[in-house]
Amino acid sequence: MSQRFIDRMKNADPAKMVEPTVFLDTNVVAEFDTLADLFNLSDKHATAADSLRSPEFRYRQYRLKHSVLLMWWFAKNKIVAGALGNECIDLVTGKLAVPKLPNQYAVAKAIYHVVRPFVWQGWHVAAVSTVNHALTGTAADDELLCVASVDNVPVITWEQFTLNGFVANPEKLRDKCKARAVPVYTPAEYLTAERVDLEKQTRRFLFALNKSMRQAHAKKILAGKNIVEHLVPIYRLILLDEIDPAYASVVRPTPAW
Repeated sequence: MSQRFIDRMKNADPAKMVEPTVFLDTNVVAEFDTLADLFNLSDKHATAADSLRSPEFRYRQYRLKHSVLLMWWFAKNKIVAGALGNECIDLVTGKLAVPKLPNQYAVAKAIYHVVRPFVWQGWHVAAVSTVNHALTGTAADDELLCVASVDNVPVITWEQFTLNGFVANPEKLRDKCKARAVPVYTPAEYLTAERVDLEKQTRRFLFALNKSMRQAHAKKILAGKNIVEHLVPIYRLILLDEIDPAYASVVRPTPAW
């Protein structure tokens, strides 16, 4: 996957490239592309109600909620966001959404085939063209930071935000951004800074999601895969704390997906 992506970047037409107005760290992209962190915790709890009583689940839910609403806000406003494309692809397809993890894999496929085309409606995260996409981890962060510093582009990351709040670390991306006077936010901080009405955007997102279900059915997308039916309950749990009986089957692997 790495070489295929890098080759595509080499052959990209400069005339078709657009400049991002914000950079997304890989951890943010992975969250709204897979919801994997939610399912990594699900086996620890017998029911969704048990999950909602767990501080660790609440922490992950908070992150997912704001990552999803950030994606929705960007999509509706056509905000061009740049990311480390190769690192994002490798994380999603090589670790978070793989066949041996049936729940994560099914949800990621549904996001790719239903949410991306019908809810995002043409919006996508762009790969930053001026970084070395062969790098990963801290080296990749430094590449992104260098471009952000030169071009004065804000960075959105969950790095250093933990269950116990922010943890200072000069070797991590958030503190590095601050040291170089690069604007840096979590998705929650960015939405607050933009004065986004989260309640209103939650309603709008869920309305668009319900509409996308009808479109998926009409086009027979993922026909026979009941994950499509589970998407709305999953997102309503994340965004509204709403427990639907259908979510019970998400907690454990379901081969029918």
